Amino acid sequence: MMKKNKIKKIIFFLLPFIVFSCTFLPERDELQENSPYQGVWEGTFSGDDKGWLSFTVLSSGHIVEGKWISAEYNYTDELLGYVGPGGKFNINTRKLLYISGFLVENKSDGEWYKLLQSHKERGKYSISKIK
Repeated sequence: MMKKNKIKKIIFFLLPFIVFSCTFLPERDELQENSPYQGVWEGTFSGDDKGWLSFTVLSSGHIVEGKWISAEYNYTDELLGYVGPGGKFNINTRKLLYISGFLVENKSDGEWYKLLQSHKERGKYSISKIK
């Protein structure tokens, strides 16, 4: 019985990560050489957690130097992701946080969520291009 519970917990944590990780990989025809979204983006988030986020979009569309800084729970997590040619972006963290949306006219507002063992946290974000 103990083994079954362990397997369920492993599946509970790995399945969403596997599913979302696969959707964040850019398709070969979406690779970019000069993304119009490249630059530094910063903003805030609120809801079940609150704080600041920032990331840099490279000319290839890849998101680097991303930070999720929680003022509520006093931790920082690395943001990883990709922005497609049309501005659609997907960001996740190793702690099962997910953000998805569109960068439009140097800004984006939307929702984020984080999978926890017992529940799901969620909230809203607002970001702007600063450089």
